[in-house]
Amino acid sequence: MPELYSAAGAFPQIFQVAYNQAQVKLSNERAEHIKKTLENTKKVLSNYEWKEVEKTIADGLTSSEKAAVKQEYLKEINKIDWENMEAGLEAAYENINWKEVDGSLNTALTSMRLDSLQTTCEQTLKVLEKVQAEAKSLSNITILPFPDESIDTIKKREQQIQSNLKNIKAIKEKKIVDL
Repeated sequence: MPELYSAAGAFPQIFQVAYNQAQVKLSNERAEHIKKTLENTKKVLSNYEWKEVEKTIADGLTSSEKAAVKQEYLKEINKIDWENMEAGLEAAYENINWKEVDGSLNTALTSMRLDSLQTTCEQTLKVLEKVQAEAKSLSNITILPFPDESIDTIKKREQQIQSNLKNIKAIKEKKIVDL
């Protein structure tokens, strides 16, 4: 049995049995930063990273097979021990390059938003083109799908959406340069 007292015998030796660095309390601001980082990471993994995976399997699978793979992918994301990851981030908070982490996450989130905007613009253009085609095919137009809009107004909106779509594509093609 190990001696519990020092050579002088007056003071017991202290043995550290376990130490969890995450027990160190972070400020509310830092704890919130970690929670926000994890939420954004979940979003990026669920959406942005899935799109990257989907690109690699796009040609080899049918849409129903892709849906099954996506479900499996999302199950795997849900299996991640997010609480343990949070504890690890808390423990290593001072050693993490948060500027780089936040920058990467913000870039991915921005890309996701741009993809969503692009998809919405493309869908809207299809609807407007369909409305214009229907309007041209009917000589006696009594009701437009958008009753408060004229054909000229719809054309102007289509041009505006095409311009927005062009801007979105230009933004997506720009390379991000670190200074």
